[in-house]
Amino acid sequence: MRRNLGIVVLIPCILAVILAVLIVLDKRNSSMAPAKGKGSDKTVVSVSPTPDAQPTQAPQTSPEPEPEVSPTDEPTPSPTVSATPTPSPSPTPSPTPEPTPALTPTPEPGQESEETSENSGETGEVTYNAIYRQDGNSYSLIADADTLTFIVLNKQDNSIRETGYPFSPRYAQQPSDFSGPILGYKSNYFVFMSNNQVVISDGTQEKVIAELSGDIGEGVHINPVIHSENRIFAGIEGKFILIVDLRDFSVETYNETYSVGYLVLTDDCFSFSQKRRIPAGPYYEYLYTARDGKVNLLAMIGEISSYVVDVENSIVTIETTDNDKFRVDLKTGGISADRTLSMERTLYLPAYADGIIEGLTDIRFLNRNGNNEVVLKLLPASYKADCYYNSYYDNFYFTFYQPEKAGLLPGSAGSFTIVDYSLISLKDDKFPRDAAVKELLYSARTGIGSAEIYLLERYETLNNESVAFELVYAWIPVKDSTKAYQLYLYVPRGEDYEPYLEIAKQLIS
Repeated sequence: MRRNLGIVVLIPCILAVILAVLIVLDKRNSSMAPAKGKGSDKTVVSVSPTPDAQPTQAPQTSPEPEPEVSPTDEPTPSPTVSATPTPSPSPTPSPTPEPTPALTPTPEPGQESEETSENSGETGEVTYNAIYRQDGNSYSLIADADTLTFIVLNKQDNSIRETGYPFSPRYAQQPSDFSGPILGYKSNYFVFMSNNQVVISDGTQEKVIAELSGDIGEGVHINPVIHSENRIFAGIEGKFILIVDLRDFSVETYNETYSVGYLVLTDDCFSFSQKRRIPAGPYYEYLYTARDGKVNLLAMIGEISSYVVDVENSIVTIETTDNDKFRVDLKTGGISADRTLSMERTLYLPAYADGIIEGLTDIRFLNRNGNNEVVLKLLPASYKADCYYNSYYDNFYFTFYQPEKAGLLPGSAGSFTIVDYSLISLKDDKFPRDAAVKELLYSARTGIGSAEIYLLERYETLNNESVAFELVYAWIPVKDSTKAYQLYLYVPRGEDYEPYLEIAKQLIS
């Protein structure tokens, strides 16, 4: 009985000891659990890709920071590829980004890409002020207004890498509807303008592929930017053309103006136009093809209203406002039309529309007193000429200039054309009504007919004053018609007429 009583007393004591031990162990385990700090929240920057690039979004759980590695005493010189930070394993499997092809060229000295080890373990919000942005598959290229440089955003871990390439401050001062310094993203490469340098980037490193001369890089009006499958076109300030080929990183440049209304770019060919206007008259366009830095002028046509490109066959079909239709072969540089031209309108280039051909060093026309053979006369070195084709009179009109003596002349230095004196009022059916005949200088049979050359006097405005000028004036009638060749050359103020008489003889000989 006494032993049973001892057992009854001992059992509760043992249970009490066991309970006390369990309580102590439970408190120790609770104290080992990590407490969540105030700064442990992490912000993940979401990236909105462009419609043409649909990368897999990075998981919304941010990796734990890895220990920062101290740099060695002697840094590794000129890294060619920046290390992409790798996130620590997490319960959610991370998607594998598409591999970006490495750039073959080595970065220029002083332009190497920077390592991103400082940013690879950082957490928190990534800040920048994007003026222009181009999204790629795995990276985004950003023109940052705060640093006035280009930065690269890694879309998988939201880390930022500085490229070190600047852009013109004017982009930050006047962002506009024109394209910015980022020309585009194609074939896994970004293309951008860093001042006067053309740079490509695969997201991990950059390479300068061309440097533009002069002040081209200062231009901020880049318009338009168009793409073919492997090439990018950029027009700068309306006066410079840049084409980048992403297949071999080659660059074509053209110091040419262009019309944004007609631009055709394929992987192998390029065609453009220049829109011009007859003073107080209609528009017309010069039509070009270009390849390997060389420009080919095809024709002068009316204002382009529409065009269709057959990329597979490299054919462009063009319609103009005056209802002409043209077919351009981009490979051969040939052009065909739905109508034929008179021979006289093909002597410089096919002139399908009325317009002006500028900067000529010779004059070309048909000999109407012969068998309509082509006549070509070189101008003196000090002269330039423009040729205006007019379909109403079915005629040409050359205007002469002497740039070095512009201050001694009333604008132009003279002209050469065919006139119909049954339609134009002339004194004695021969002389301009506002000119006085001083004397006959020359009379002879020439290569384009029987010619008479006179010395005239005409009052013109010079420096806001009415001034008397002498003119050397040639008149050559066209047989069996009411038309005649008419040539006149102004004698600059203070000079003798005799040298200009010799020029007139040479032009009509």
